[in-house]
Amino acid sequence: MARRMLSLAELKNLDLGKVEAAFRVELGKIVADLCDRPEDPTKRTLSLKLSLWPEDVVAGATETVSVVFTLESRIPKRTTRVHNMRVSGDKCLVFNSESPDNPDQRTLDELVEPPESPGAEKS
Repeated sequence: MARRMLSLAELKNLDLGKVEAAFRVELGKIVADLCDRPEDPTKRTLSLKLSLWPEDVVAGATETVSVVFTLESRIPKRTTRVHNMRVSGDKCLVFNSESPDNPDQRTLDELVEPPESPGAEKS
């Protein structure tokens, strides 16, 4: 039987199962986020919204209806810790990968003078 009554259970038969597949994809994103950040108690949501409007109206009666399915998942934003950076003269931000809390922190390799190359003249 090709004609089916629209229901949640029948979504698997609509458009070769694309709506149900999209639902599984969005749900998978939420489950992955829950597994990735179990310490975040923020609720994740998945909404299936139907938008419907009449297409063919004959003598005041609706003959056909257009339907669009919209799936929307909401996952909490990811926020990093605070990083301290220095504004450089050319309007850029500079950070120190060896010392994330202090962009001005010097490292030992910066404090040691490079060795002279063999055969170089001394001044």
